[in-house]
Amino acid sequence: MSKLEPTRRFGALGALVVGCVGLLAACGGGAGTTERFGSGEQFSVRAALDQIPLAYASNEAGRMEIYIADLVSAGEVNGQSPPVGSDDATEAAAWIGPMTGFGEGIAFAPVPFALRESVGDLAGYRSEVGFALTDVDSSIEVVALPNSVTILAGNLEPTSTIEVAEGVLTIGEGDDFAIDLENPSTARPFGRPLRLAALDGLVALTPSTELASAWLDANSPRLAQDQSMVIAADALDSQGVLGAALFRSQFSSDLAPIFLDGVADADIEVPISVPFDTVGLGWGADSGEPVLTLVYVTDSKSAAETMAGELRALLAEEESLVTRQPFVNLLLVREVKVEGPAVVASLQPSPGTSLQILLDMLMQRDLLFVFRS
Repeated sequence: MSKLEPTRRFGALGALVVGCVGLLAACGGGAGTTERFGSGEQFSVRAALDQIPLAYASNEAGRMEIYIADLVSAGEVNGQSPPVGSDDATEAAAWIGPMTGFGEGIAFAPVPFALRESVGDLAGYRSEVGFALTDVDSSIEVVALPNSVTILAGNLEPTSTIEVAEGVLTIGEGDDFAIDLENPSTARPFGRPLRLAALDGLVALTPSTELASAWLDANSPRLAQDQSMVIAADALDSQGVLGAALFRSQFSSDLAPIFLDGVADADIEVPISVPFDTVGLGWGADSGEPVLTLVYVTDSKSAAETMAGELRALLAEEESLVTRQPFVNLLLVREVKVEGPAVVASLQPSPGTSLQILLDMLMQRDLLFVFRS
C-alpha cells in the first residue's frame, strides 16, 4: 500500500464522507464559450477552459490550480448512479466516496471542495443555495486565492433573488470576502457572502462579485487563450479522462515550493532536466481498470522527446522520495509518448496504490514533478 497520505484538500472531503457514513451506520456553456460544458459527451477539459475568466485563473504569483470532473460518469464507472436530488447523506457518500479515494473505486474525480458541506447536511445546503451536491453533473474548481470559483453543471436553480451586480446574486450580506464568524451557515461556514451567477444550465459560485461578473461577460478573455493550458487539456481529452487537474507552478528544484524538506540539499540527482511549468493530471478507466494520465508541456517537440526518454528511465529505475518505494512498484507504464511539445504518459496504479497518487506526489514535489536546475 502506498505510504502517501491523501492531500489535505481531498483528505478533508474524504474524512467528511467517511465520518458521515460512520455516523449514520451507527445511527451547458457560460458566456463567451465555444463548447458547452457538461457531463458525458459534453464533458471535456478543453470546454472547461472556456468557462474560466483568464484574469482570475491564477493567484498573484501566477500559480494555477484547477480541478475538473464529470461526477456522473465517474460514478457510473464506479458502479454508482447519482442519487439525483437526494437529501440522504448515506446515498451521497456512497456515490462520491469511491471517486474520492474512500471505498472501492476505479475512477477518481476531484469533487469540488466548496460542496463538501452538502454531504453532511444536504437539506440545509439545498434550502440555502437552491441545490446540493446530488444535483451536480460536472464541475470546475479554480483555486486562486482569494479569487476562487466553482462552476457547476446540472439541474441547478439558485434560490437567491438578491442582486449585487447585474446577473450576480448573493447568499449572505456583506462585502466580498468579508468573514462573519458570528453568522455562519451550512453553505457559508465562515459567514462569508457567497456570490452566484447562472447561465445556460451552469452556475458559478465565488466570494468575488467581479469574478462572477467576468464569468457572465461574453467579452471577458478566457483561459482557453493560454496555449500551454490548451495543449495540456487537449492531451487529457485525447485520453478520455473523467477527472482532471491542471497546474502551473515553479517546478525547478531550487524554486519549487515544498520540494521535500532537506532533499534539495541532499546528494540526490533530479532525473528530469527539461524545464516545464504546466502539468496536467487525468483519471479514467479502460476495460474496468483505472488509468492515470500525466501530461507535461515543454517549449518544443525536441525538448519533449528528451523529456520522454528521461521520464521512461525515471519510472523504470528511480525510487519515490515520498514513499521510498521504486516507481515500478507503484505505477505500471502503459505508454509514454510525445504530442508536439507535450509529453503524455498513460499509467496504471499497482494494486493497493491510491488513485490520487500522482496528485499527492505533485503536491509534495516528488521526482516526477521537479526538473533539475
